[in-house]
Amino acid sequence: MELVRLEQVKALLKIKEIDTEADETIQEIVADVSAEVESFLDRDILIQTDKEETFDIEPGQYRFSLRAYPITTLTSVWNDYNRSFGSSTLLSASGYTVNKRTGYLTVDRFVLTPGYGVLKAKYTGGMATDTVSFISAYPAVVSAVTMETAYRYQRRFNLGLIAATVQGGSVTLAAKTQFLPAVEAVLWNFKRP
Repeated sequence: MELVRLEQVKALLKIKEIDTEADETIQEIVADVSAEVESFLDRDILIQTDKEETFDIEPGQYRFSLRAYPITTLTSVWNDYNRSFGSSTLLSASGYTVNKRTGYLTVDRFVLTPGYGVLKAKYTGGMATDTVSFISAYPAVVSAVTMETAYRYQRRFNLGLIAATVQGGSVTLAAKTQFLPAVEAVLWNFKRP
């Protein structure tokens, strides 16, 4: 899902809406930055219905971080060493809680069987249903994504290059593309713990 609209980036770049020459390039950068932001946040932005997520359980572990939050509804939780997740391994809803805002699932009334992929949660959650609702709900992230997209558009011919001039010559190096520091500072506020 694209986290900003083309018009927002063009406005920041002071490109008139009727000027469509750069639209395709900007759209590609918006898509790239949006995907990188979702990856950086380590959470699902688009609301997922009936999302199923499995977890490894360490001995004594009782808290789990769901990817698609805020949570709308938590339907079911299973703990099954055999990973068949049948009705006999379904946990009673009175034995766990979920913080809908943070996405933390806490199983506090059961001793969980540890193992790989033995806890399964089925739920609905995510940040937004579409770009318009995301823009409305998360203006700080939208502003940061717009800024990052505009920056990458302006530097599209030498993005990731670092040039240094020293006595007797200069050198140009390729560097890993990173978010602008101001953008990263905003994104940290929404990153999955």
